[in-house]
Amino acid sequence: TSSLHRDYSFSQHTPAQHVTSVLLNGLNFAALSRSLHLFFGGKRKSGWILGTEPKPATNDSKYKQWNIENCTILGWIFNSMEDHIYNIFLYHVVHGL
Repeated sequence: TSSLHRDYSFSQHTPAQHVTSVLLNGLNFAALSRSLHLFFGGKRKSGWILGTEPKPATNDSKYKQWNIENCTILGWIFNSMEDHIYNIFLYHVVHGL
């Protein structure tokens, strides 16, 4: 992506940003899923949820930016979970990176 087409607005968001006031508690997945879908759609990041945003190879020049965005998105998701759910997912996602 050339610097003229880069989405600089995305870099202004932090992983600590709250997506919704309702946290995933194990019983409200449908509501939280809809909130996340709307939030990510507004950020033009639905591809991460839908699985259509491919992960570039680590030697690809796009990998560094993809990884930054992926970590930010994971932060948004983690900040949408109650602590007991967060601890389960954090362990699995960190080992999956």
